[in-house]
Amino acid sequence: SPFSDWLDTNYSPDAKQAHQIQAYLNAPRNELAVLDAEVDAAERALNALRTKQARLRRHIAAHEALVHPIRRIPDELLQEIFQHCLPTRHMPTLSNRSAPILLTRVSRPWRALAFGTPTLWTSLHIPIPRGRSEADHIALTEARHAGVAWWFSRTGHIPLSISLYWPPSL
Repeated sequence: SPFSDWLDTNYSPDAKQAHQIQAYLNAPRNELAVLDAEVDAAERALNALRTKQARLRRHIAAHEALVHPIRRIPDELLQEIFQHCLPTRHMPTLSNRSAPILLTRVSRPWRALAFGTPTLWTSLHIPIPRGRSEADHIALTEARHAGVAWWFSRTGHIPLSISLYWPPSL
């Protein structure tokens, strides 16, 4: 730059020098505009490639899932594995964050297998809900009743183990 001696200083150019600097900047500004356009084009191309890459990864993953070894485990063995997924320190609850309900959320085949395995559903811990009001308590109890009835419908004719917890009054 013909103005390199003034760069990074406190020098203040006069009007003529300012005009010369502005004229000098035309070429770098044009070059920058061209580079900006090239970068934008490259970013669009990169985004298109990333989209294509993600689509291809999903395609591959979906097909790899078809041949995953878990799909070849016999149902009887899966049922045994499911039994070992049940909580050991307490009875199962109506929670979708633990077995057996969690197992029904993995895939349709697992859902069908878990629902068709009555021994997964033979024990249940039932906390009796407390509402802030009588109406809340009734609504919570009715919802809990529906969940318990649904759970028991899975057991077939196998004996049940139930634990109840009634919290102290508020």
